[in-house]
Amino acid sequence: MKEDFTDFIEVSGLLNYDPDTISKIYKKNPKRLLKRLWQTLIPIFAYIFSVGWDKLTGRLKNEQQARFRARELTNLLVELGPAFVKAGQALSTRPDIIPGILLEELSELQDQLPGFDGNKAMELIEEDLGCKINEIFLEIDKEPISAASLGQVHKAKLKNEEIVAIKVQRPGLREQISPTILAVATILVAISIALLVTLELLRRRSERLRGLSPA
Repeated sequence: MKEDFTDFIEVSGLLNYDPDTISKIYKKNPKRLLKRLWQTLIPIFAYIFSVGWDKLTGRLKNEQQARFRARELTNLLVELGPAFVKAGQALSTRPDIIPGILLEELSELQDQLPGFDGNKAMELIEEDLGCKINEIFLEIDKEPISAASLGQVHKAKLKNEEIVAIKVQRPGLREQISPTILAVATILVAISIALLVTLELLRRRSERLRGLSPA
């Protein structure tokens, strides 16, 4: 997925997490939400279909193919963004439910992740500090020394020659995470309502059956 450096949520005026406000923002801009959901759901369904096909044809019994699918899932989680990377990291600590080959590949998410553009990182640093890089630092590495799901770290030297580490949050992070959380919350609400309706229907049917049974 092509990285989008814009943060629609922040541009809309929201700086703190507020599910009600986020929901209202996307209701006013449904195309933005639908675009993100499309970019998320299509790759997921395509992956599920391909794994299902391998399962039906017996190809997953081949260790090389199984590892290929496991690596494909790991790369997909990285492409889908921080929320999915966090999910993958959580699964990588569950050997009780995750197959060994998949566990090995998901463990890669605990290590170095791809960083974002160094020039963009410099822009974000200047924006947050409110001044130019050379006004504070003698030097700063554009290439990150490490990267994680939520940000990356750059090595820098202050004017007093002290070596420091600068952590920069990934751009567009709110918009990558917010629609995911909103979609999951909506799905959970729908499932809860469906379960309640099903239980109520079962209760009424049970009462009718008791009423029809002979005394």
